[in-house]
This record gives sequence, structure tokens and C-alpha cells, in this order.
Amino acid sequence: FDVQRNGAILNNSRTDVQTQLGGFVQGNPYLATGPARIILNEITSGNPTQLRGYVEVGGQRAEVIIANPAGIAVDGGGFINASRATLTTGTPQFNAAGGLDSYVVRGGTISIDGAGLDLSRTDYAAILARAVQVNAGIWANELKVVTGANQ
Repeated sequence: FDVQRNGAILNNSRTDVQTQLGGFVQGNPYLATGPARIILNEITSGNPTQLRGYVEVGGQRAEVIIANPAGIAVDGGGFINASRATLTTGTPQFNAAGGLDSYVVRGGTISIDGAGLDLSRTDYAAILARAVQVNAGIWANELKVVTGANQ
């Protein structure tokens, strides 16, 4: 799951919706029971995610999670219309009801370089990784950073 400079839209609307990144976007017919509250992007490849543009939630706001144990490299990334944003190198853990419970973080690095990371359009953001390298600006209303192996 890589996001280039032109960005990516996560379609969270059953009807056509206006987006900042792509103009009008056709409704998502796969949202049978309504919009999502949490959008989990779990990456299982061995390559780090490249986040070089904005990720926009089209339609109703939702929490966006990008989870890649191989790492995440951010250079000009950000979020639009996301209530919360989480970047993690952890593996998501689910409870008996199928809900997201926690993350198991064993390795991986999240690096912020170049044009930085814009979390200012979210209410809350979290960065959870074995290691975090910050070499550029991070803009956020409320940010939690947790490093080290943990759950």
C-alpha cells in the first residue's frame, strides 16, 4: 500500500461524494451496511509502505490505520477527513467479536523525512513502532508516539 504525491481516496460512501483529491467519486456499492468506522490497511508484503501523499476518506469520516510490519516511510504524507490516523509497524490483533483489540509490535521503523507528515486534519493520531526516525516536521492536533517492542 503506497501513496504517491497525487494521493489516495478511501471510498466510505454508498452514494456519490465530493472529495478534495479527486472531485466527485462514485458511491461504493460494497458498503452494504453503511459506512465504516475504522478502515484498516494491513500490509503483508515484505516492503515498507511509502506514504508520499494524502490519504482522504471520501464520505463519512472514519479512523484510518496503516499497519505494515516492514515499516512505513513518510515524505509529504497526510490525512484528509479521517477522524483518527494510526501508523504502525505492529500486527493487528482482533477480539472474539472480530473487533480490533491491539497491535503486536516486534520490529519495523517508521521514518518521517522530506516534506514531513500532516496529521493536523485529524482529531487524534498515533505512531506505534519498534523505532521512529523523525527528520522532518510533524503537524498534529494530538499525537501519541510509542516506540519499542510492545502490545
